[in-house]
Amino acid sequence: MDMETRNPLVLAAETYQNEYYVLGDCFFFFHRSQKVIEPKEEIDVFGPSWALAVADLQPGQVQIRCGDRWIDVVGPSLIWIPNRATRHWRLGTGDLNWYSYLSTLEQPHEMPLDPCLIHNSRFEWPKNVADIVKIFREADQTVHLAPAIRNPWALKLKKLIDQEFTLNTAFEAYAQKLGVSHETLTRAFQKEFGLPPVQYRNKMRLLQASFELLMTGRRIGEISQALGFQDQSHFYHLFRREIRTTPKKFRF
Repeated sequence: MDMETRNPLVLAAETYQNEYYVLGDCFFFFHRSQKVIEPKEEIDVFGPSWALAVADLQPGQVQIRCGDRWIDVVGPSLIWIPNRATRHWRLGTGDLNWYSYLSTLEQPHEMPLDPCLIHNSRFEWPKNVADIVKIFREADQTVHLAPAIRNPWALKLKKLIDQEFTLNTAFEAYAQKLGVSHETLTRAFQKEFGLPPVQYRNKMRLLQASFELLMTGRRIGEISQALGFQDQSHFYHLFRREIRTTPKKFRF
């Protein structure tokens, strides 16, 4: 996509570089060039935001977990990730280029409620949300990636966290509300979603914090407090660990 006329926010680390472009109100374009040194797994958690990822991939470069199996994503591919979704990735070694459209706008009602893999031989880089909907409508093939969640406790806990992820409700309180032990609930959640509930909530908060930093002029301490972090120091620690930079640098 031609971005020559736009001024990106560029964040560089040892093994990757990220570029963020503002396309419109609450609508961003993101490019990551990444060198994967060792095979690894990553889990992304989306709160009140959605994304369309674009990549041209070699066999074994990227796999997506779908229940108990992994799907190898090969060739020109588009991956739709709705809000409140999680994505579990397996990355092979080598150079990897990701492009993504990210937004906190209301999710287009024409788009699926579940993550899916889209193949569109007539793909053109979208300029707005309407173009993204058009890509889905004209898809040659769509593969849905959301398996049935088998554990009802895990699903109920996810819904509770999604509804109030900015609150510091103790997970023991959630377990009591659902009538199950804290240990059983934590194990069930991790088995279904690949990470413990506290990490799920933190990832959701951090993604929302990223949007707040990019879109608003709110003070970092104000964002931290509004999203439920213990204090600003704790927020900085988690942000640096997950995003690999500081909140102060994550601004246009």
